[in-house]
Amino acid sequence: MSKARDMAFAELKGLAGDGHHHHGDKDHKHEDANEHGHSHEVGLEIARLYVSLTEDYDEALHNAMHEYTIRPDNIEVNRVLAYIYLKKGKLKQAKEHFEKAGITNSKDPQQMLIGGMIMMEDGQKQKGEKLIKDSFKINPFQRGAIANDAKKQISGAPIAQL
Repeated sequence: MSKARDMAFAELKGLAGDGHHHHGDKDHKHEDANEHGHSHEVGLEIARLYVSLTEDYDEALHNAMHEYTIRPDNIEVNRVLAYIYLKKGKLKQAKEHFEKAGITNSKDPQQMLIGGMIMMEDGQKQKGEKLIKDSFKINPFQRGAIANDAKKQISGAPIAQL
């Protein structure tokens, strides 16, 4: 798993440089790369990889914030930031980004999962559980870190320990 994970990170960072992967060319950087080592175009994807494959929320936040500086009103960027802040135990920031992500009031199942977990952490256990369960009614096949955490949380585990 770690070799595949490392290859995924290397491929994304390589593509961020100039649209082509440079094997072994770690010093190659796109002019937008800044201190993140990649351009903003893949910041969100790299943040998702950190969340899914490493649970390194500091690195996930670092990469997502790079994307956020470029696209602060983007729904997906704010959704990922809401989840990262939730996992880091920063409920206020999680709620702020969740609200920005929910501007369209869409019934996106992943949005509902994150919202349900935020509600549960904010003391609205029944409302949060209902939102999570409704999300799985819309899409019972959800997988990944967010879906797994939501399932665990409605079974009683606090988000900070997931």
